[in-house]
Amino acid sequence: MPHPDTKFGRDWVLTPRPHLEGGLEYAAYRQTPFPGSGEFGYLTAWEADRLIARVSGHPRGIVRARAYGALVLEKRGRWVVLDPVAAPKTLTARQDEDLRLLLLGAGRTRLLTGPGGEIHIEAGLTRIPPAASALLHRRGWIGRAPGSSKVRVSAAGRVAMAWRWARERRLNSVTAGLCVDAALDAAENWITEGVDTPLKDSRI
Repeated sequence: MPHPDTKFGRDWVLTPRPHLEGGLEYAAYRQTPFPGSGEFGYLTAWEADRLIARVSGHPRGIVRARAYGALVLEKRGRWVVLDPVAAPKTLTARQDEDLRLLLLGAGRTRLLTGPGGEIHIEAGLTRIPPAASALLHRRGWIGRAPGSSKVRVSAAGRVAMAWRWARERRLNSVTAGLCVDAALDAAENWITEGVDTPLKDSRI
């Protein structure tokens, strides 16, 4: 079950992470053992992408997607379901454009904090305003390695982009496959910067 200090909002979840500054980080996915035992927890974008990379890189690892954007990870007969905290269908055209700017600026995008405590993203010469940056962050659509200001579009963000692209073109039959590809791309291209922190128990 979630940590008792977990905080919930309309479109976000803050999950305790004592090793991070502030002790909290936005969750990208709700993680549930499958078949379900009634237990669940939350993963940050960084943790989820590392888990996806670990499962996809295993000889017996399988990554699948459901039509609404959830991911199903299987390894050696053990399963977990990752349900996005923010449903892919909530991604707007403007938010999709912001995420594409981050993809173009891969390796040069940073999440910075202003003097008043507001955050914003800088991607090369492009600056995403504080309100838009904060929304991408709290929905788990961007992520960063612990202790780093560099950010990438997370698996949750790329899945939302793929879901929107497919539905706009009425490609419902291939949505799940596109979501899997998007999640794998995010996991493979994550910036590790040599940081290695323990993964929260993933049950897989």
